[in-house]
Amino acid sequence: MTHADCNRSVSLSRSAPLFRLGAKLGALGLSALLVAACAAPTDGDEAVASAEVGATSSALAPDSYAWGFAWVNPTSSIHPAYSYNSGGGTNTYSGSNGIYTVSMPQLGLAGGNVQVVAYGESATRCKVSSWGPSGTTLNIGVRCHDTAGVNVASPFVVFFNKGAAGQSGAHVYYSGISAPAGYSWNSTGGTNTVTAGSTGYYTVNLPGINYANAGVHVTAYGSDAKYCKIVSWGTSGSNANVSVRCNDGAGNPANSPFSLTYSSGAPRSGMVGGHAWVDGPTSVPLAYQKVTHEISCFTAANATASSSAVLYPDTFSGPQYGFATMGIVTAYGNDSAFCNVRSWGQEGSGYRVTPKCFTPTGTTTTTKQTSGVLVATYPGPC
Repeated sequence: MTHADCNRSVSLSRSAPLFRLGAKLGALGLSALLVAACAAPTDGDEAVASAEVGATSSALAPDSYAWGFAWVNPTSSIHPAYSYNSGGGTNTYSGSNGIYTVSMPQLGLAGGNVQVVAYGESATRCKVSSWGPSGTTLNIGVRCHDTAGVNVASPFVVFFNKGAAGQSGAHVYYSGISAPAGYSWNSTGGTNTVTAGSTGYYTVNLPGINYANAGVHVTAYGSDAKYCKIVSWGTSGSNANVSVRCNDGAGNPANSPFSLTYSSGAPRSGMVGGHAWVDGPTSVPLAYQKVTHEISCFTAANATASSSAVLYPDTFSGPQYGFATMGIVTAYGNDSAFCNVRSWGQEGSGYRVTPKCFTPTGTTTTTKQTSGVLVATYPGPC
């Protein structure tokens, strides 16, 4: 693991994540491996078709270490303080008016999982509309809508992770018909399944995942204004089960493809960060939270919440380093509310992730949610 000098200062504004950056940005360097890949789902696909990547694979990140994230503000370029790419590439985006493509060079691999959430004060909803390789670059399609279902410009957070050995958890893409094996991963080797119930309701079964203390997030998939949320999750025997509800733009249950991730720690397990289930404005039950300290031999303090904003203590790597960070939230409950990331930033020894939640018509509301923060570094040595 190396630290790459950035030598840039961060210009904070009301539209930027509340992140105080040190003088350096962290980068994790890894050698590339030979990788073959096939196309990921594209907008409107019901199944996954295979194709050659068609580029020298020496530039690709290895399957075992392929992940990235970015905070995208359509009024400016992506700032390195809020962007990470495990292949060493520079994440970029293109598009406007609620239709965007995020490009992550050196991550053009098959499969993986994508999560998208809108950012800021406005009642917009963002979702993934496609992802897949183009040469050695991963391209992720994003759609953002207002409460009337119209495409609208919006900041958002996008997270890509390819599950592999060394991680603990699972992820699954559901096409509306099935959960294609190429886009489904389970750290225990089990085969994830999705069972459709009544309109808009689904049960995701993750065999072998025998713990409920997890960070669970879901995003709807497609170009329309539908959105999805977590209704509940828990374990039955040695399996985890997650209940998902998807809604149309008006908040009524509606069938929809989706992408779901389940992690034992931070949104990418094993990294500095954490997860929490926010059960109330000041409630983050110990049984459903985990914080990974910046130092490997230390135990982090428990996460706490104030006005539903979760503080993850002992996750800030100090002023000498400014590792890129990501905040994420997903609404929880059997209703039509949805949540966005309002902000995240360093506070004391850690990071605080603040949500903002809405009714389908755009009225601010208070609701339960799942929360997570990811710092682009492993816990350091003692």
